[in-house]
Amino acid sequence: MLEFDKLKLKIEVIQKDIEASNLKVSNLSTSVKIKNEVRNFLISFSEYSRSIIKEKIETLVNSALKCVFIGKTLNFKLIPNKTKKGLQYDLYIETGGILTELTNAKGGGVLDIITLALRISFTRLFASNLRQTIILDEPFKNLDFLRIEPAIEWLKKVSKEFKLQFIIVTHIRELIKKADKAYEFVLDPNEEIDTTNVLESK
Repeated sequence: MLEFDKLKLKIEVIQKDIEASNLKVSNLSTSVKIKNEVRNFLISFSEYSRSIIKEKIETLVNSALKCVFIGKTLNFKLIPNKTKKGLQYDLYIETGGILTELTNAKGGGVLDIITLALRISFTRLFASNLRQTIILDEPFKNLDFLRIEPAIEWLKKVSKEFKLQFIIVTHIRELIKKADKAYEFVLDPNEEIDTTNVLESK
């Protein structure tokens, strides 16, 4: 009888150990499940954030193309590309249903507008409460004469909508006339310094 009691006691201890081990396994399983759920959520959140940023950039660039290149069907696209270094985005311009990588695209004027719109997009993404200032050097140098006016109007619209200030270096008279303030820098050959004249102030 004594041996039976000892054996019964051992069995009870083993059962308790098994129950404790099962509880640990269950807790670990729950912990792993929660971690996986959090990880999946963070990945999906990251993908959602990227999709929102992508949409904002594409929208701004395409609004610029639509305003400047009236009558043309141009569509700027950011296309995700998974590489060994991670997820990257390739820049494309779509014309008549044909996708062309931006580096191979023809037409300096189109590239000028896309580059300018991208700069504005990046400034907006990292915007603070302070007024943002962007310095541009001959932003419309490759645009033909007919595109200058709508490009200027688009730039003024963006400036007002996003509270952006542009400081522009240019020789384009139409752009100078539309500026809120314009200054002319003239090289004085006698003094070898630049003199400044106020051309226009609105």
